[in-house]
Amino acid sequence: MVQRTLDTIDGSVLYGVARAGKVDLDVRPGWRHEQTLLGLSAVSVPGAGVTTMAMPVLGYLTPGDCGPGSFAVRYAASEPAHEAWQADADGNIWELLPGPVLLNAFGGDPTGAANCATALAKAAAWAAAVGGEVHGKKGAVYRLNTKVTLASGFRLIGNGASFDFTSAAAEEAIALSNNANGMVIDDWAFTLARTGQKAIKTARVDDLLIDNVRVAKGSLIQVIPDAAPTTAADQS
Repeated sequence: MVQRTLDTIDGSVLYGVARAGKVDLDVRPGWRHEQTLLGLSAVSVPGAGVTTMAMPVLGYLTPGDCGPGSFAVRYAASEPAHEAWQADADGNIWELLPGPVLLNAFGGDPTGAANCATALAKAAAWAAAVGGEVHGKKGAVYRLNTKVTLASGFRLIGNGASFDFTSAAAEEAIALSNNANGMVIDDWAFTLARTGQKAIKTARVDDLLIDNVRVAKGSLIQVIPDAAPTTAADQS
């Protein structure tokens, strides 16, 4: 078997060895593992503690849930401000690196059977913190029982997947705060529960891109106008 360099992440060389029809990935020669990010809780990582150190994983919660291909985690000196991290057996913290990651990895059910509102909120927090992208799986249906508020901008790419919004309330499926600058929502379908609902409601956001988004029932977007400026006359 010949060891070959697969990629370089944060200055750390990743190695791969073909074995039994799959590829084992190493952060350094001579050390191989087949773990998810969650599975690192039972693993001691040789040489951990280098801030530029990265290593590959098979997924986040289960193998393959991040999407096709390999994904990587990096050493973190402290707990990140998102939930996509795991402490290994020695207490070292590893967080999921930026990249296109499926909503499935954060607990999103692609069959439409379970509520994915919490999964979308977790994925959004990770993407905003590290500069990652959250993707839908082609053909998947992600059910949202309640609206999800996105506080920061990131890339939310559907690849033809859909959100099934089941709330009966007069509310939107996704609300964007005025800090969600640079938000991209592309190639999604929304199925709303009733007419009068909105797929997306947004405050004033800079560099907002909504492209190739389709809506069944309701309408696509509601933009909240800026509040009128306060004048001296208003205060008297």
